[in-house]
Amino acid sequence: MSSTKASKRGKWKKSGRILARRRQVEKKSRGSEKTRRRLEEGFSSNFLQRILDNVRDFVIVKDRDLKYVLVNKAFCEFHGESKGEVIGKTVYDTHPKEEADPRTERDLEVLEKGSATVAEYPHTGKGGVTRMFESIKVPLKDDGGNVTHIVTIARDITERKLMEEELGKSELEKTAILDSMLEQVIYQDTEHRVLWVNRISSELAGLPREQMVGRRCYELWHQRNEPCVGCPVAKAVETGQPQQAEITTPDGKIWFIQGNPIRDAKGNVTKIVEVVLDITELKRFEKELSFKDVLLEAQFETSIDGILVVDRKGEITLSNKRFGEMWNIPRNAY
Repeated sequence: MSSTKASKRGKWKKSGRILARRRQVEKKSRGSEKTRRRLEEGFSSNFLQRILDNVRDFVIVKDRDLKYVLVNKAFCEFHGESKGEVIGKTVYDTHPKEEADPRTERDLEVLEKGSATVAEYPHTGKGGVTRMFESIKVPLKDDGGNVTHIVTIARDITERKLMEEELGKSELEKTAILDSMLEQVIYQDTEHRVLWVNRISSELAGLPREQMVGRRCYELWHQRNEPCVGCPVAKAVETGQPQQAEITTPDGKIWFIQGNPIRDAKGNVTKIVEVVLDITELKRFEKELSFKDVLLEAQFETSIDGILVVDRKGEITLSNKRFGEMWNIPRNAY
């Protein structure tokens, strides 16, 4: 009996030792788990910061009080401050008031609406250097959908803006040149839809340029629902080669029209430049000149006087019939 009790006490002691060891292991495991989580969080935070510090764009995170809680290396270097000097500050500490006000308005808008915004801003850094940036602000939300932070990504677009300015100036110069021409210049796609016209084209059509864009050229100038017969623009689209033609319209005017294809990088015709000149008066003058030439030649040949034209070298350049008759010289003899 006593041996049985001793056996039971031995089992209880053993179970107690096992339970104690189990609790000790669990305690250590909980401690290890906490340590692991802290390490993971620290690693994750450091890893994220290293990634952001290798991004050329500015990356900025603000809390609901609009204070900086995270900034990357590019932002700090532009402002000439360390991360420790920036964190906890507001935009009014890092920007002039005229730059800080519109940024704050956008931050408040993101907090209120919970949606992203995009804008372009001047950004002044160390040494008073100002550059243009495109800024995207995105709300960061918790599981309940509440905005907790604002993430801003800003990209330097100074060079792009300067290029756009230069292109704008270039376009104005080109427009001024084309608007000074007597010829109509119509830039259109391969479906004859107008993309741009010069001043004289707009005046002859009796419409402002913006009302002409998107409409087909044969509708605007000829009130047709299909391309004109023999249209050099249509032929230029078809052949891919420059084409020209003289076309007489129902009002009796004669137009000299050129169709010049524009190709893309792959060699496909994508646009056409149409150049149109009213040559009605020129044609009339040519006819008059031709008639006068015929009349003058008739008078020259039927004159009762002999006429001989000699150049400075003494060579005969012209003579009429009467001159040969007077001197009995065949015309083919001189």
